[in-house]
Amino acid sequence: MSAILALLVLTAAGTVLAQNDTAVTRGLAWLQAQVQPAGSIANENASAATATQVRTEVGQTLKGLATMPAGLAGNLAADVDDNTEYLARRLIVQADSGSDAAPLVAALLARQNQDGSFANAPGYAGSALDTSWALLALQAAKQSRHGRASARPGLPVGGAAGGRGLWPD
Repeated sequence: MSAILALLVLTAAGTVLAQNDTAVTRGLAWLQAQVQPAGSIANENASAATATQVRTEVGQTLKGLATMPAGLAGNLAADVDDNTEYLARRLIVQADSGSDAAPLVAALLARQNQDGSFANAPGYAGSALDTSWALLALQAAKQSRHGRASARPGLPVGGAAGGRGLWPD
């Protein structure tokens, strides 16, 4: 009896996985078709997000499930919007694609304050949002070890993470 029950459970699980795989495949095909040759995304202006936000999210999704189209990667690399979120987004995409991210890392590190926080621009007060984006980007660019940001040795990395600035691996 338990063997039959196990077989039924495995069959049902296989059916669910096949349905999910079909849904992902169809969604991926649709998303790939939205990328325009110059790297913009179809109807991106209709989104509540900015063009940079839409493009980086699409780029990360495509990179994770397939490949990022060259036009999209080039478009993101050429983006010059100068705020920490967009800089971090570009750094994440460049690091994920294996491109040289050193200039973006340097630009991001210039935004770190003495207290370890990151600001929207150099010389401004840090924020949790900008610090979060910066830490994600530095991790993507392999600028951290053991969950500890190593942007500037000796500086704490945001007191909210933990007493010693530790972040989970």
